[in-house]
Amino acid sequence: MDLLATIEQIALPKQMPDGSLEPILASEQVQRLAVRFNTDGRTVEIIALENGIIPERYSRNLHTYTLVQQARLLKSSVAVIGLGGLGGTVTECLSRAGVGKLVLADHDEFEDHNLNRQLLCTQDLIGSSKAQSAAE
Repeated sequence: MDLLATIEQIALPKQMPDGSLEPILASEQVQRLAVRFNTDGRTVEIIALENGIIPERYSRNLHTYTLVQQARLLKSSVAVIGLGGLGGTVTECLSRAGVGKLVLADHDEFEDHNLNRQLLCTQDLIGSSKAQSAAE
């Protein structure tokens, strides 16, 4: 059985906030399919979206993006240069929206004075690379 047929077989209808029933693919199913078909989760999610099946992680994006638009985001790449106050917030938003590939660049490390104003900075990351921390 091919990947699409398997996705269609295991996706389950779920009631959405608007009351409609939509086929949903849970995150753990995405990961299992990626391993089984020797691919990555992003590819599984793109195939699902292009065939009208919603990866659960994007189910709340449906009021903002269509399935076609969500698939397009997953296929997209965005570079963010500078991961401080603005760059860190932009990185977080792009990631949560579903941009498929983020290229992150910042030569700096987190410092104490970043804690109150940089989304990606936490106490345990002081002295860590901003780019490496953002990637993780």
